[in-house]
Amino acid sequence: MRSTHVLVKGAHTTTLKGGRLTLSRGRRTTTVPLAAVQEVRPHGATALTLVLTDGVTRRLPGGTAHAADAFRAALTAALPERRDPAGSALLTERERRRRPWLRRLAAGAIGLAYAGYVLRVAVGPGLLGALTSALGAPAALLGLLAVRAGTRGALVRARLARRGVTVMGVRGRHPDGTPHGGFTYTDALGNEYGHAKGGTEPAAHLVYDPESPRDSVLRQPAAWVVAKYGLGFALALAVLALGTAGLVHPYV
Repeated sequence: MRSTHVLVKGAHTTTLKGGRLTLSRGRRTTTVPLAAVQEVRPHGATALTLVLTDGVTRRLPGGTAHAADAFRAALTAALPERRDPAGSALLTERERRRRPWLRRLAAGAIGLAYAGYVLRVAVGPGLLGALTSALGAPAALLGLLAVRAGTRGALVRARLARRGVTVMGVRGRHPDGTPHGGFTYTDALGNEYGHAKGGTEPAAHLVYDPESPRDSVLRQPAAWVVAKYGLGFALALAVLALGTAGLVHPYV
């Protein structure tokens, strides 16, 4: 099965898959059938220019020169022999709608429900029960989020242990040349990705998933990983248990 080719530059992502190009720019996604593409040309060292069959052009930003060259070669090889002269008329655009009001409404409803619960406890079991409830809910939520984050991290580790690829990550640098906390690495297609903070060395071994290159971890001894996740889960479960106990204390 041929891998999906992706050209990435910041928030700009261009994906070649299934006889079409998908251009993602923030909340907007544009789908370009390959039959509407005349050719793709280099644009500087890292970008490409997409030329449609009706002469309309679109710029495709890329992260590295290697990534741009590899994507151009893959796209050129995938172009069909017969093209549609309609060009840009074949493009479809979709924009995800923002609904901040819905998140605010949900947060407000949860806050009101929680405040009502604390008041009910204060009127019933008393001020001590209200205090334990007020402290218990944030603790339970914090523990639940910690358990969720730890579970996701453990699943990523397990997946990378099965099919991960090891590369050398290089410490990134600020515009003034000083190093920052993250690493950068390049996958087999030449696309560059960033890794979260970890360690102090200028370079380190990173393991990434070739099917999801954004997922990466620092290569560490197995005993250290087991100890780290074991302690993390123990603390998260303890916080969750304490928070839950605070919530149910007024009724026990």
